[in-house]
Amino acid sequence: MCSQSGMEKSIWRLILSSSRRFLVVATKSLQTLATPQRPGFRLAAGYSGMCVRLKNILTAFQSRRRHSMAQKRMFSLSVVDTDAFLDLPLSAQCLYFHLGMHGDDDGFVSSPKKIIRSTGCSNEDLELLASNGFIIPFKSGVIVIADWRINNTLKNDRYHETIYTDEKAQLMIDNAGRYNLYVSGVVP
Repeated sequence: MCSQSGMEKSIWRLILSSSRRFLVVATKSLQTLATPQRPGFRLAAGYSGMCVRLKNILTAFQSRRRHSMAQKRMFSLSVVDTDAFLDLPLSAQCLYFHLGMHGDDDGFVSSPKKIIRSTGCSNEDLELLASNGFIIPFKSGVIVIADWRINNTLKNDRYHETIYTDEKAQLMIDNAGRYNLYVSGVVP
């Protein structure tokens, strides 16, 4: 029989670490200990309950990873360290960063007015961002961040296409990687 105090310490170390990899290892090691191939070993009641909880935590991690938008966003200095950006009022700069954090994997933001209200910015800040070419507004109320592809890169296995396919069809990408509205016959 395994020493419960040593096993308990190592399991709790694994649980306290929030890494998915450690959750997988802890779950598998607990399941392995309770297999019928080890007839002399009995898993204490607390450990079998812990195994079930670890499996539930792991399942929650995996489902959240599949169905949610990315939680990390990047901003390139080649965009936010330019005179054009730094000449904007601080409220407009703040709004740009918040819009960037709420963009989907293609840079579309579905509720810019909600973000304006939650940050204390104004519609004028949104209009300033649009007039300076940092965002592209659509009639549907959706906006896209023009420099999205310069700011953010995603691996193909993590990329989820936007649900705003009609708006995306109105865009083209120039040589620098910026979104531009498509105008028939005009190439940027």
